[in-house]
Amino acid sequence: MRGRENIRAFFATFPVQSARQFIHNHVVDVQGDRGTGFSYLDGRPVRDGKSHYLVGRFDDEYIRLDGQWMFQRVVLSVHYMIEAAERWDELIPLRKN
Repeated sequence: MRGRENIRAFFATFPVQSARQFIHNHVVDVQGDRGTGFSYLDGRPVRDGKSHYLVGRFDDEYIRLDGQWMFQRVVLSVHYMIEAAERWDELIPLRKN
């Protein structure tokens, strides 16, 4: 998917009601105005009223435009997602916008 409007439209109908994301071991390699990187995701999404555990990896491409770094590409590879035995989302207040 490309473009900010397409990204907004995607997240407007995203099936996850809320989530906490913990990003680990972010490694970045920069070559001029371009870069690549990867990081590991330890996520806690809530979907269909059920809490889950999610583990995956982000592989990113970055580009510097007019002095600002932006994501050019983001790929999430999900290693697994399992339902939590208990709901965690009711234990932590989540800010809803």
